[in-house]
Amino acid sequence: MAENKVLVVYYSLDGDCDLIARDLQEITGADLERLYPESEPHGKGFGKIFIGAFTARIGLKVRIRPLKHKIEDYNTIIIVSPVWAGTFPPAIGTFLKKEHFTGKDVHLLASSGSGEASKMLEQMKMALSGNNILLDLSLKSPLADPDRTKQKLEEFCLAFF
Repeated sequence: MAENKVLVVYYSLDGDCDLIARDLQEITGADLERLYPESEPHGKGFGKIFIGAFTARIGLKVRIRPLKHKIEDYNTIIIVSPVWAGTFPPAIGTFLKKEHFTGKDVHLLASSGSGEASKMLEQMKMALSGNNILLDLSLKSPLADPDRTKQKLEEFCLAFF
């Protein structure tokens, strides 16, 4: 059997998804691909949250920097996304539309302040319709309890490793 090459693709504005991605890399030995949009919400506090939520809700199209890794070189793709106003941020939307996941095992992880990401995960599955979506996981405020986050990720990874 061929080696299972894993790529974690993620977008992180405030660090929660960055923590998830780095933990996944440590647990699985995966390569990391951080998405960098050409523009992001700026500022602090409510203003940044409001702008991010607004851009996500209207489905704003953004450009992302070219990827360092080629999706076709991997068997397993793990996509990590924050929840913005009940949906995924524009950078994730651009990635989902631009890349092809045929023949890949795809896993979805969501980070939200409320811990409720089922709506966003369903939207991601619809955007990836026709692909092999295996597992999904929602994590509440990963940076608030990094040890618990890592434990949940280890349990999640046991399902496919």
